[in-house]
Amino acid sequence: TGGITLTAANSGTITTTGNGANAGGEVYVYNKASGNITLGKAITAKGGTGGGGGVVTVLNADTAGTIAVDAVIDVSKDGGGTDGSILLKAGSNITEGASGGVKGDSEGKLLAYSVGGKVLLDTTANNLMATAAFKTDTTLASTNNGTVTYKDNTGLTIGTVAAVGTLSSPSGGAAASTVGPLSGITTVAGTSNGAVVVQAGGLLTVDQAIATTPGTAGVGGAVTLEATTGGITLTAANSGTITTTG
Repeated sequence: TGGITLTAANSGTITTTGNGANAGGEVYVYNKASGNITLGKAITAKGGTGGGGGVVTVLNADTAGTIAVDAVIDVSKDGGGTDGSILLKAGSNITEGASGGVKGDSEGKLLAYSVGGKVLLDTTANNLMATAAFKTDTTLASTNNGTVTYKDNTGLTIGTVAAVGTLSSPSGGAAASTVGPLSGITTVAGTSNGAVVVQAGGLLTVDQAIATTPGTAGVGGAVTLEATTGGITLTAANSGTITTTG
């Protein structure tokens, strides 16, 4: 209880970078009860020279709890293996500060799931992921903001992100493996509270469905997709559909 803070003012970093051609170590940040998670310093789970990136899972189980990504989470490989995964889940808002970011550009996967709030990760320059999936369960009746906004500096695929965390809770709470899997983008709040905005700095590929149909009678959320270069593809081979049915 009480939340978790990596202090920005001092040296509250977490570094699990591999040594040699080995992967970065896994990180699990878990707030079991009341409070927020503030990542004010970097989490670095990079591969060593020739190694792949690690897995970083951040879970706030408080129904009103937030996750603030105010520094960069980096799961990049270093010349070998593959980039890792970043998985974020909170009861309320998942946001990003001016110095925040998520990094794993070549193969890195990002999942962000807010049960009762919004996902707002729009620090474009620091966001470099390859595949992403997003979800909010925020209802129309709650009148809360359940939007999804993500801006990436490079090419991006809206796809499937697996539950790859393996660490457990020391107190017997939820394990890292409970975060995921997730495919595409889903909101259910409808109207402006269920809108989706995705921007990519390269080819934007929609490989899994984007759906903003409200959970109860109402106007579907708007969907805005932009590629600043590279084009946009809704894949025919998979489920690259967009549905905003009211």
